[in-house]
Amino acid sequence: MKRKEIQKLHQLSLGELQVRLVEARKELVDLRMSTGREKTKDVKAIGKKRDEMARIMTILKEKEFLEGFEKNEKI
Repeated sequence: MKRKEIQKLHQLSLGELQVRLVEARKELVDLRMSTGREKTKDVKAIGKKRDEMARIMTILKEKEFLEGFEKNEKI
């Protein structure tokens, strides 16, 4: 992913990030299935998709942590 794409991920809400994560998981399954049936031209696609999923999950955890921190700070 390019830096601009990563910055766009940081601007998404929690719900939107969760939707993106579900979509990425479905795409990963499709990639794995297509690799098993036929030869693919982009053999690194599975690794790239896993990296994208890891970035999304990291951003989700960061946002959840910050929300929890802000709630505790108000108390």
